[in-house]
Amino acid sequence: MRILHNNPVLALEDLWTQLSEGFDTELERQETLLSLCIAQGEAARAHDLEFLEAKTEAISVLAAESAQAEQTRQELVAQLGEQYGLSDFEPTLSSLIAVAPERHALRLRELQTRMREVTTQTRDKVSENSRVIRRALRVVQTALSVITRGGDAPSGHYGRAGEEKNAPLRHAALLDRKG
Repeated sequence: MRILHNNPVLALEDLWTQLSEGFDTELERQETLLSLCIAQGEAARAHDLEFLEAKTEAISVLAAESAQAEQTRQELVAQLGEQYGLSDFEPTLSSLIAVAPERHALRLRELQTRMREVTTQTRDKVSENSRVIRRALRVVQTALSVITRGGDAPSGHYGRAGEEKNAPLRHAALLDRKG
């Protein structure tokens, strides 16, 4: 955490600025994440595995960056909460907005609203992508099962008492276990 001034008022202003800038950067990161999730879904629908893997890797990188930035934001929130007497409980962005100087409150409220919108859209897109990928996986698993298992039919065998045994007769699989 860097406080650039010995003057408490300037130091507090610096904390508010750092918090706003940090949330602004995180919003950009989350918007990029949403774009990557949209591209990931398109790649899944097109069965473009290389593109899908590339987008998934980019998402992993962004998630790691976001987690690292979150720690810094939590430290800023805690420091500001302490300055405003909110340390009896864990301060939130909403509780800080309520006590923030007006220009910072307006900016943080805008960022908070946009962040909620973007994270909701991202959550919806991730859920949709998950359904698409699971459906594709079921199709592939079914196809592999049919290819490697072969069909089942009654064998036509009779037991000692003359009853028909309905043991399945295995047809040759299209692929053996070695592929």
